[in-house]
Amino acid sequence: MLAIDEELTTKLCGYWCDFKAQSKGMFAIHTILVLWKAVNDPMYESMTVDEQNVLKWACLLHDISKRGTPTIQGRDFMHAFNSAATTLKVLREMGVWSVDEDKMCELEQVLRLIKESVQPLPAIWREDFKHGKPMVTTMQSHHNLQEIFYYLWEKGLAPRDSLAD
Repeated sequence: MLAIDEELTTKLCGYWCDFKAQSKGMFAIHTILVLWKAVNDPMYESMTVDEQNVLKWACLLHDISKRGTPTIQGRDFMHAFNSAATTLKVLREMGVWSVDEDKMCELEQVLRLIKESVQPLPAIWREDFKHGKPMVTTMQSHHNLQEIFYYLWEKGLAPRDSLAD
């Protein structure tokens, strides 16, 4: 597990180091265990190399922007959306994923819709933390999902029956 951590620290620079600092490293341990479970699943051997690579990246980056203590108190309801945006940024920076200008405009629309979907966390779900840390106060609403999936499916960013489906 140490070798995986060292390689991720090298390849993902600040992203992985920031991630490891959350919740005393528990998120990072969880991520490495998710990867281990995926590559040891019997179905993994039946996948193509490209499918295996997509699965490994999905495992490694699925929580990359998740925040916990010491950054915030409470559950990070936005981490799935923030992690998706960070994943795209990381893959582009590493040269693993490229997208043409038209698709990039559509992708920016999806990210805009996700950002616009932020809503206040209902007061009943909030807890009173006295640790001097910011409290999670937002969550994702579902009011833009139809338009988000229109861009994903109809504009070809992630065709139906893909990982986004």
